[in-house]
Amino acid sequence: MIKVILMSDKDFISRMEKAFNEFLSDRVSVRCFSPAENIYDYLSENPADIVVTDDTFEFDHSLLPEKCSAAYFSESIDTYMINGEMALFIYQNVMDIYNSIINIIQCSISAETEDDEENTVSAEPKQHIFTFFSCTGGSGGSVFSKAFAVNKAAEKKKVLYIPLEVTTSANTVFTGSDDALSLSDIFHDISTDKDVKEIKKTISRAAAYDENYNVYFIPPFYTVNDVFSVTENQFMKFMELISEEDFSVIVMDADFSLPAILNPLIRKTDSIVMVSNGTEHSNLAIDRIYNYINFIGENCTDKLNIIYNRFVNGTSRIYTRNRINILGGIGKLSKSSRKYIIENVSKSEVFSDLQ
Repeated sequence: MIKVILMSDKDFISRMEKAFNEFLSDRVSVRCFSPAENIYDYLSENPADIVVTDDTFEFDHSLLPEKCSAAYFSESIDTYMINGEMALFIYQNVMDIYNSIINIIQCSISAETEDDEENTVSAEPKQHIFTFFSCTGGSGGSVFSKAFAVNKAAEKKKVLYIPLEVTTSANTVFTGSDDALSLSDIFHDISTDKDVKEIKKTISRAAAYDENYNVYFIPPFYTVNDVFSVTENQFMKFMELISEEDFSVIVMDADFSLPAILNPLIRKTDSIVMVSNGTEHSNLAIDRIYNYINFIGENCTDKLNIIYNRFVNGTSRIYTRNRINILGGIGKLSKSSRKYIIENVSKSEVFSDLQ
């Protein structure tokens, strides 16, 4: 049972409390608290897993109990951090808000245990996971993720490409068996608690093989609703099962609008590539992504890389506000098919430092 304390406008938190009690009373214990300045005394006698408030209150971590997370309500879906804490978008259904709260708590736990994990000696991983994000719509994240998959396959690696974007074009480039299953089928099996052997069979049937590029790929979700129905626990299960497959490289084409998958994906991935066109809008997006990933764990920002796509001298700007590795860039390829662009990008030097 997750214990949540809400501090904000009384009418708003009353509606929140009512929704949680109506739909999730078996999972969440919600308490509304006021006045905010007395919260630390209250917590000393009444432990909670997380306190969520509006931006009129600033947390003092020296006074918060050790195992208590902190977060802020946000009215903007594009806001990831407020006052150094993760933001919780309020205009969601109660189940999505619940999942976001779970994500924030798990991020805090992950950050607390990170120092211990750093000292753990592990065997050389048999897989390397690379995750690509577009900084803004149309930046080219999908093109570069596919090109990278082709690049690694050309190095005789066994590559699996997984499209996790809300909208994707995986099947317009990679082609395989017509009867291959999809991510929707895999997550249906996971969500209905099917036997692990059955889920693995579904994964095997879904992993189609493109003979032209020697890339395995899983066809995308059937519908947008299927994408947003995935919970963090389901995605963690998926990652666990994928790690048991014999692929040496996994390429994820991901989307920052899917909060349920972000935390486990960022923690598990070996390298994160942000594809940017160098506009100020893209650079602001990099700021938000960096701050979000930095909250998950300091070492996670070491995974960050930038590739510039269609960089325009005089208009575009190199990102300099945080130390992030820049892999290089690709100029604009005008009047070219998607396949032509992917094939040419896959042969470029832009991926040479991405190992």
